[in-house]
Amino acid sequence: NPGGGGQVGPQGYGERGGSYAEAGYGQGGYVYDPSLNYTEGAFGGVFLAMALLMLCMLGTFVVVRFFPTAMPLDVLIWASRVSPLVSIGCMIFWSVLLFRMWSVIRDGRPRTTPGKAVGFQFIPLFHLFWVFVAWAGLATDLNRYAREHGIQAPVASGLLGLLSSLGMVTYWGLAYYALGKYGNRGQNVVVRLFNDPVLGWVALGGVSLMLLGLIFYGLQCKNTAIAILRAKKYWAAGGR
Repeated sequence: NPGGGGQVGPQGYGERGGSYAEAGYGQGGYVYDPSLNYTEGAFGGVFLAMALLMLCMLGTFVVVRFFPTAMPLDVLIWASRVSPLVSIGCMIFWSVLLFRMWSVIRDGRPRTTPGKAVGFQFIPLFHLFWVFVAWAGLATDLNRYAREHGIQAPVASGLLGLLSSLGMVTYWGLAYYALGKYGNRGQNVVVRLFNDPVLGWVALGGVSLMLLGLIFYGLQCKNTAIAILRAKKYWAAGGR
């Protein structure tokens, strides 16, 4: 039961008790939970698209960093111009996935709402702090929800969330620096940053940690969220 560790019920879904039963789930109750409309495929499809775009984005940065002289200048410029578009795609799919994962536990005392988790990511500078709440905090809240409701769910790693958040802060911190240094000179910021003999390595390390971390972290959180969603649908259908 919530707050008491819960007891594992049929199919490992725990007992529908505490706040969940009081809210009327599975009893013809009055509570509308939009997360019950999600399908497992909706999580998996978004994650797959996000992971593929993130790998493409990382590949672009690797090309700019390691092959600046071997590649024609037009290719480097093209790659650096495409990377922002790929970044936007990554952020869109990650935001959709993040919103859905926070939505699954919105009835379990989460530290933030799905809307804030996604929206506050786009506040300049503040997002450098917010990722530690919306990203790194997600695993903690998912694991707590599953534990309190007695749901047998894969445990998401908070460490991966922390590492991906640190990678994001490192990369964007350097991006802000490079934008101030090169942006007003009509120079390509991405190419200049990743070609810097020192900062280029730091930027590549940061973006690699962020992207690879989010892929593995997102996979873990997705699986935990799906396990919770299965249990909630089981309860909503009248299972005990």
